[in-house]
Amino acid sequence: MKKGSKLILILLVTFFACLLIFPTLKWYFLMSVEDKKISSYSQEALRNYSKKKALNDLVKLKELYNKDPNSSIPASLSYLIPIAKNNYKSSMKIPPNIFTAKTLREGFLTDSDMGEVSLEIYRYYENIKKDKSRIIHLGLDLSGGMSVAISLDYSSVEKKLGRSLTFAEREDAIYRIMQILKDRVDRFGLTEPKIVREAGGNKIFLDIPGEKDESRVSTLLSGKGNLTFYVVDDESTSLLHRKILEAGSFFSISEIQASMNLPDSKQIFPWYVKDSYGVDDELSVRYYVVDASPENSFDGAHIKDAGVSNDPRTGRDTVAFSLDVDGSEKFFKFTQKNIGKSLAVVMEGKIKSVAGIGYAITGGNVSIQGDSFDKKEALDLALVFKTAAFPVDIKIDDLRIIGPTLGARTINLGIKASALALCLVFLFMCVYYGLSGIVAGFSLVIYNIFLILAILSAFNFTLTLTSIAGLILTMGMAVDINIVIYERIKEEIREGRKFENAFEDGFKKAFLSIMDANITTFIAVIFLTLLGTGIIQGFAWSLSVGIVASLFSSLIFSRFILEFIISVRKSKFIGISWSSKYAKSN
Repeated sequence: MKKGSKLILILLVTFFACLLIFPTLKWYFLMSVEDKKISSYSQEALRNYSKKKALNDLVKLKELYNKDPNSSIPASLSYLIPIAKNNYKSSMKIPPNIFTAKTLREGFLTDSDMGEVSLEIYRYYENIKKDKSRIIHLGLDLSGGMSVAISLDYSSVEKKLGRSLTFAEREDAIYRIMQILKDRVDRFGLTEPKIVREAGGNKIFLDIPGEKDESRVSTLLSGKGNLTFYVVDDESTSLLHRKILEAGSFFSISEIQASMNLPDSKQIFPWYVKDSYGVDDELSVRYYVVDASPENSFDGAHIKDAGVSNDPRTGRDTVAFSLDVDGSEKFFKFTQKNIGKSLAVVMEGKIKSVAGIGYAITGGNVSIQGDSFDKKEALDLALVFKTAAFPVDIKIDDLRIIGPTLGARTINLGIKASALALCLVFLFMCVYYGLSGIVAGFSLVIYNIFLILAILSAFNFTLTLTSIAGLILTMGMAVDINIVIYERIKEEIREGRKFENAFEDGFKKAFLSIMDANITTFIAVIFLTLLGTGIIQGFAWSLSVGIVASLFSSLIFSRFILEFIISVRKSKFIGISWSSKYAKSN
């Protein structure tokens, strides 16, 4: 490869590595502890925080204006300036070049302006959440938290079906359970977890950083879900709506329910409209009365799968789901006797959708077509059907709590050990190989680690003690690559070759040996990645990424630096040993 091509390749790799590693550097070194904490809130909690902060900040702005209208804007309120500029433009006004308390306050005069501020705060933390999906996370052994090992029990489902589940059915069950866990963790407001499956096995490992409450996690994992289909009582629902209108803006649904004297089998559930935050809007809700008697309800646990399709006749998105054998028969009878009535889909005390029953549904394949479904609403409803209930029974095999004190101690020890190892490697290379050793040390200790961390950030990698061990081992293997190259160059010099030729042939002749050794190790690491469990996989992943980065750093980056140094020196040689006989050209 020519020097120009090498330079372009190095610049491209370095540029993309900077893009990949920036979110990690920003998260750990530039972001405040408070922002990290707030970004882990659930959607609803984050919405409430955003509204509260927006109100408080606008109150602060008003107080600042009352105190001194010409005062400058503090940094904590500077995020309001872009919003105020847009408000000025929307009002056909020219925004000022420099904002003061007076001009900034004039940009917020209506209630809708506060909503825009709240949304801006919400978007800020949502962007932090997105960035968090592109950083290197600390494992439980470094940060503390809870580790749960979950096994799947297929026996009850297989007994019901009268046969063993196929490989595809087992894989689908594992996938659905992982989706359910992700959905429930978000609704419980827990810190973003790591959910992985055992390679080739039936276990799922759930790591929740910072969590120490066993009861919360047990609640999250317990039960089969509570998605239920109810028949809507149209007459009682109409009466309920009239009473709500009579009560005005401020009403108590429990008092209205008591005044209606509904039997125990009749229940009232809310149907919320999603607000601009994607969360249930407490101000946009419609209530329905449903018949919750056993003969007029259907258990959603019978749902096997769900998805979104498009009706070719109407062009509308429809939500389709399939039922198991037992559920198909029950749903046929359920719909047969309720033709012409409305069906409410209820989960966790909230209505997710209401649809009409047009005919008795046979075959276990059901589709729901809303009058105003958009793609997102259809996907959300399909996810509700798919993740409402665990498709098979689950069992907690192991639950361990790792304290944050242990995590802090291991972090300090790991950092010290890693720093000492890297310093010793760098020192050895500098002393033994002179200027060439300095170049190799820089490419391995600085550039190589930079590349490795960038690649791991792209994969949202979780750093553990074992993965740190893999990184340190990578440094040793990377040193071996340079030692092989330099020793080969020295052999060429001993045979009487000029340094220029020895340098070129040294890299060429060492290439096959280097690739052979590293490819062999890489193949072994791939098997560890595919067949190992969490701890072993962490070691294998860091080592495999390290091998790729080390090859690039040694064969491309360090060689380019050495060639550049040689090209700018008057004499065509470079120090490659502490011994003087290798320090000059023959």
